[in-house]
Amino acid sequence: MYLSHADFYVSSMEQSLEFYVAGLGFSVVRDTVIEGDLPRHISSGAFDAMRLVLLSSAPGSAGVELVQFQGPERSPGFHVIPHQGNVTFLVENVRDLITRLRNSGIEPEGEIAVVMIPRVGRSEIVFVRDPDGHPIEFVQLSPG
Repeated sequence: MYLSHADFYVSSMEQSLEFYVAGLGFSVVRDTVIEGDLPRHISSGAFDAMRLVLLSSAPGSAGVELVQFQGPERSPGFHVIPHQGNVTFLVENVRDLITRLRNSGIEPEGEIAVVMIPRVGRSEIVFVRDPDGHPIEFVQLSPG
């Protein structure tokens, strides 16, 4: 078993693509609209369609799939609840990443956290949030 992707429900596909593609450097792997049973199931019957955009940070890596419901809302009151977890990406140099993020107008949440993990070593961690508030974690591992 392996991780294929993490889903994030978004309120604006355009803002999210600006963040992930222009800001973080992801590539669009697939952009499609799904209609019928799947969007109705996921939205508890509120929507008949959803746009799915699969993104990749590197060839062969697990992806992030952005999901935006489309069309008229069939049952008013449906609300997407933001994810409570986060998605984590390993990076070679967290400081270089922060510079690139800031150059793209993305500010990290707080300072770099340094954590010593047994059998892994020193880790440097920083978080950002996407336009819908989903936390994105970046980790630089430094064995030793």
